[in-house]
Amino acid sequence: MKSQSTMKRTAPASSPLIALEQIRRMRGGAQSHLMRCLDGNYYVVKFPNNPQGIDVLANEFLGGRIAELLGLSVSPGAVVYVDPELVRLSEEMYILKLPDKVPCQAGLCFGSRFPIDLSKGQFIDFPDSVPTSHGVVHDILPDKFLGDVENVAEFLGMLVFDLWTCNSGGRQVVFVRKESHLPCSAQMIDQGFCFRGYIEKFNALRSTYNRWRVYKNVRSIDAFEPWLTLVEQIDEEALATAAVGIPNCWYADNDALGNLLDRLYAERNKVRELLFSLRNVTDNLFPNWIDGSC
Repeated sequence: MKSQSTMKRTAPASSPLIALEQIRRMRGGAQSHLMRCLDGNYYVVKFPNNPQGIDVLANEFLGGRIAELLGLSVSPGAVVYVDPELVRLSEEMYILKLPDKVPCQAGLCFGSRFPIDLSKGQFIDFPDSVPTSHGVVHDILPDKFLGDVENVAEFLGMLVFDLWTCNSGGRQVVFVRKESHLPCSAQMIDQGFCFRGYIEKFNALRSTYNRWRVYKNVRSIDAFEPWLTLVEQIDEEALATAAVGIPNCWYADNDALGNLLDRLYAERNKVRELLFSLRNVTDNLFPNWIDGSC
């Protein structure tokens, strides 16, 4: 019998967004590009021929939708249509596969919405931050400021999510300050390596954020609520709804998506055990976990 879920359903997009303009290349293994789309927003777009594999697009879409169901702060994702003519006319729209440069594959791509409004400010490429007149995005924050992040508790929710989805790429995050007088908030990005731990050897430590300071307030398993219970209560209908809208061309195997959803549903009750196992692997991850229950 399916359990009753308290989670809201995420409405699927009815049609892909249209990419209008390539802005610049972005850093990272997927060699994504920042693009302006017809809805007026900017998206970090990954292409089907990216070096990390086409499954990254599907993983991003499904992972983001599921994280939204858990109430976590992720960049909204969308299917983005990139016209072949736009690729042809944009000098920087290529994938570097040494020693060659291969044009980005046009068609249905995945886009992650950029967290601040770039239309009202100049895009400046800094090593660790992207400032505009309407906010700033940091790749990293000094440790002494991590505790001041307004939604720092969500790192615990994301660990629940990453363990459940077997994210083998490590937790990626940016810190957004929309106005100078406001605190930073964390926005979780890059779900591309979620689910890969289902098909390869999975090391749970690889699902953590590499700045373990964000876990210092964990004193018991209760610190991972409400996300832990939400995962355990998720039903098959919620997972199926989250997957609506994924283009078939992002999966080589017609049965792959159905099999993945079945696996997710089956694994939802194993996250609690994984958290306890992480606690036992190293004292450094949860240094203040004092509750002796297991």
